[in-house]
Amino acid sequence: MQLTVSDLVNKMQKLDPKDDINLTRKQYGNLDKCLKSFKSPVYLIDAMVIKLLPPDEIATRYESGIITKEAYDLYLETLEINKKKNEETEKIMARYRGEAVNFTDFHELTNQLMNSDTLSAGSTS
Repeated sequence: MQLTVSDLVNKMQKLDPKDDINLTRKQYGNLDKCLKSFKSPVYLIDAMVIKLLPPDEIATRYESGIITKEAYDLYLETLEINKKKNEETEKIMARYRGEAVNFTDFHELTNQLMNSDTLSAGSTS
């Protein structure tokens, strides 16, 4: 699973300016510097994309106590949602393989997938 830094910034802008998250970010000047100042046990930063570690590594970190049960349960729930979205995307792609694609219909279907409520937790990888 992954999230772009710009998506994270958009979510943070909805928080109160005095929220602890925003106050921490402001200490570093910008989000990029803030994220790069921490060595996270659960994500990597690749250019401007924040990528969670693979599921087996997340599970190991949960088992060792680095990740709380609440956070791990949310991770598993989001992982399942993303898995279903990937399956839906594959079905759509399979429908258009080998055919002349009507890009208007394809664009509409893709937008429906991307704008569904189940993606609010992040993007798929």
